[in-house]
Amino acid sequence: MEQLHTMKIAITGHTGGIGKAIAERYEKEGAEILGFSLENGYDLSVFGVTSFIAQKIHREDCDVLFMVSDVEQEKLFTTLFDLWKYKPKDIFCVSGLGRLFVGDNTITPYPNTSQIKYQTYQTMLKSIAVNDFSTDEDVKSTQSQERLCRVMNITPGWVWVERQQNNKHAFSNRFELREDQCLSIDELVDQIYYIQQMPRNIEIFDMVLSKFR
Repeated sequence: MEQLHTMKIAITGHTGGIGKAIAERYEKEGAEILGFSLENGYDLSVFGVTSFIAQKIHREDCDVLFMVSDVEQEKLFTTLFDLWKYKPKDIFCVSGLGRLFVGDNTITPYPNTSQIKYQTYQTMLKSIAVNDFSTDEDVKSTQSQERLCRVMNITPGWVWVERQQNNKHAFSNRFELREDQCLSIDELVDQIYYIQQMPRNIEIFDMVLSKFR
């Protein structure tokens, strides 16, 4: 595996939550970080921005892309995969589908979640899950293709995020979950880092990470 001090890591949603934790971990190890979020002027919900980001990541010759933002990133993935298909690169989709029951598309309830809060945020979570699902299907369709680019789907369940004043996506806080019911961000990032650092002849197609309760 390439030495981290020579690596360039691209991350969407790099200024908060999981994305920020991934950025900090790789930066600590000496990698160069190329981040894309609202805070530095990249609104992924605006038409054309994801294609621009894909081209920029390619021009900068990044080694890895972590797609962490909750905003729909299907175009970013398909554009960059076409550019990286026959290059020894990595694309990680850190999706939120682990928040749902696979069978009936229902938000996973917890005993200490009030019914009012559950109903209030159910629609919001499902809308994000639809975006995740579109990208998830694109990821799976590429994994059967002949390629050099590794494409890996990491699906965390509930991840503990400390309450922040402007953190609209701290769902573990909104659902009144206890910390012991959630993965810590450090636990999740440790696993992502370990997987990305595996030899290039090893690829994990899909991994679901959840707290064992």
